Amino acid sequence: MTDDDSFAERLNEMECKFAFQQETIEALNAEVTKQWAIIDQLIKKLERTTNQVLSLEDTMGDVRNEPPPPHY
Repeated sequence: MTDDDSFAERLNEMECKFAFQQETIEALNAEVTKQWAIIDQLIKKLERTTNQVLSLEDTMGDVRNEPPPPHY
């Protein structure tokens, strides 16, 4: 094997590794993008739920100052 053959083999191996890494990076990026979309949806749902709970608390008033029920 000559130096040119060895160089060509090493270059080919590096190109294959680079292509594989590019595919991996693209797949990881797609997955992270999907996860961020899900996180954004969850944040919006949490905000809506929090607002609903706060709204319910406002309409209920302060139940801590109510006298206990008669069976106590």
